[in-house]
Amino acid sequence: MFVDLQHQLAKNYAETSPALRRTWLESMANHHMKNGNLSEAAHCFAHMAALEAEFLRSKRADIPGSKAFQRISPNIPRDEELSNSRKLDDIYGSEEEFCEENLLKSLEQAVELFTKGERYEVVPEVYKLMIPLHEKSKNYETLSRIHKNIAESYDKVIMAKKSGKRLLGHYYRVAFFGKEFFEENSGREFIYKEPKVTSLSEISQRLKDLFGQKFGASNVRLIMSEKEIDEKKDIDPKYAYIQITHVTPYNDHNDFEKVNNINKFMFETPFTLSDPSKAHSSTCEDQCKRRTILTTSYTFPYVVKRIPVVAKTVEMLSPIEVAINEMEQRCEQLEEVTLSGFKDFKKLQLTLQGSISVQVNAGPLAYARAFLNKSNNKYPVNSVNKLKQLYKDFINVCEIALQLNEKLIAADQHQYHRALKTNYDELVQELSHCLYTSNEVNIESKVNGYENSSEIHLKNNNNQSSVKHATQKSASIDIFDYISGSSNA
Repeated sequence: MFVDLQHQLAKNYAETSPALRRTWLESMANHHMKNGNLSEAAHCFAHMAALEAEFLRSKRADIPGSKAFQRISPNIPRDEELSNSRKLDDIYGSEEEFCEENLLKSLEQAVELFTKGERYEVVPEVYKLMIPLHEKSKNYETLSRIHKNIAESYDKVIMAKKSGKRLLGHYYRVAFFGKEFFEENSGREFIYKEPKVTSLSEISQRLKDLFGQKFGASNVRLIMSEKEIDEKKDIDPKYAYIQITHVTPYNDHNDFEKVNNINKFMFETPFTLSDPSKAHSSTCEDQCKRRTILTTSYTFPYVVKRIPVVAKTVEMLSPIEVAINEMEQRCEQLEEVTLSGFKDFKKLQLTLQGSISVQVNAGPLAYARAFLNKSNNKYPVNSVNKLKQLYKDFINVCEIALQLNEKLIAADQHQYHRALKTNYDELVQELSHCLYTSNEVNIESKVNGYENSSEIHLKNNNNQSSVKHATQKSASIDIFDYISGSSNA
């Protein structure tokens, strides 16, 4: 709350005195560093540098303004662009603060904090703003250091991608209710960015203690459910209510882009088709989800840790869409543990075991039985075809994971691997039965080892044929090629 007050002061001074805005941004940076919020501190210095660059741009053509900072964060040019002469006149009184030396110093501090905060991808973008200035002054020693640091940053990016263990924060939707307590913020929602792996219980206790000190501990109530709150029906005006929900970034980007410069978040609420008031069903055909997508006014990370929500949309996922979503996530998890350069053996085995166990009422097999049985044609063709393709991808990545597991296991785990292999073969066989009725085609797969050829027997009432395939293509994939119509058989 203290840093939010500082931010408000900094915003106010953007209109009256950019020099004082710079002072408050620096104060915010120091506060963030004290509390370990390294990304937020880095962005404070980046905003300071952009403000300094805006002033210098008015005097020197070789210095870019705040728009050049767009690749670091779209928030920066939005906040720091000086668009009228009154603002520039205010700066002229503090000209000694807005100089090239301070610009470079702010950028260096941003680099140091982005590095400590493990946002290595941003570091080269900051250095790109510094290099032309050092080239003009022929500061070769500094240029040599900068280029070495850029190379080291890219090396750290590679290591972070291989390990998959970089933790850049958790996000929570926090809503406040109770006009007597929260005044204009009652009914408003914010997204909070929390360090590393801050749990729901941790942020809940912290906010309860924080507002308990302000309003009295007995007056604060936490709402841990995700339901929509009706202030007239669900809220007692005698209490201050805080609703806290874990959210995840909502975007189509990969890796670093998933957690950098993001302003869309989502959470999902399960409900059943037969009874929307009930969260979970015993059958896949009855299970739905409500996906809530929240948009913030600025992107994360920013100079503050909480940003207000300015838009909300709700999507309803039908049962087959829930299945598609779950299978997409399973494929992503398997790809993460198999294709990453850093091999987490324990995670590989746990993910693989959870994916290929043949269970009647849960997991991939349950979805296939519910939605891909040819006798059941009540689902949209496009959705069915998409799910079929996901099963093809799923079987493929499961086999890759099995191959990797075979290479990594210790001598005493060969029996365990054979059990996984048996489960995998059973899963493939069961999936083939789900996709075709026994009267139409009976697909028997025979996998003679990963490095040997594989054979598929296709039987029906009219003929019997066997198709030999090259070593690069497994029996399981041939099955799904046949199912999807891409096989030449």
